[in-house]
Amino acid sequence: MSGSSETSPRHAWIWPAAVVGSLVLFVAMYLTVITIAGRDPHFSIEPDYYEKSMRWDETAAQLRVNQRLGWSVEVEPDAHAGSLGERRLVCRVFDRDRQPVQGATVHLITFHHAFAAQRMELTLAEESPGVYVGTPRMARPGLWECRATVRRGAETFTHVAVVQVGPNPWRP
Repeated sequence: MSGSSETSPRHAWIWPAAVVGSLVLFVAMYLTVITIAGRDPHFSIEPDYYEKSMRWDETAAQLRVNQRLGWSVEVEPDAHAGSLGERRLVCRVFDRDRQPVQGATVHLITFHHAFAAQRMELTLAEESPGVYVGTPRMARPGLWECRATVRRGAETFTHVAVVQVGPNPWRP
C-alpha cells in the first residue's frame, strides 16, 4: 500500500461538526447578550425616538415659542423622601419678568438617569401663584431628569431640568 493521504470516514465529521458547533455557540452567546440587555433596568431607549425625529420641525417651532415666551422653570426636590420613596417636588414657573405664571397646568415626566426606562408621569397641582407641587417616587439618590410641559390657555412652554436628589457624591 502506498502512503495515502485520504482521511478515514471515521474522522470526516470533525471539521463540519466544529463549524456547526462554533455557529451554535455564537448564536447562543448572541441570544444571551440580547436577553441580558433587554432585562437590564439601566438600559433604555428613548420612547418614540424615530417619531420624534420625524417631527423635528415641531420641536424647533416649540423651541422658538419657548424663546418668545421667555418663561423659566425651576425644579426643586425635597431633601427627604417618605417611607415609600415619595418626595415632594416643587416646580416654580416664572415669566420673562420673573413674575409667577399662574393658572397653568404643569405636566412632568421624570426619571433617574441610571434607570431611564423607569419613567413617571404626573400633573402638578398649583399650591400658590406660580408654584406647582407633586409627590413622585424619587427614592434613589443621584441625577434625575424632569421634563416639564407648562400649558396656560393657548400657550405651551417646555423645559428639561436635571436635578440632584440626595447627597452629591462628587462634592464634599
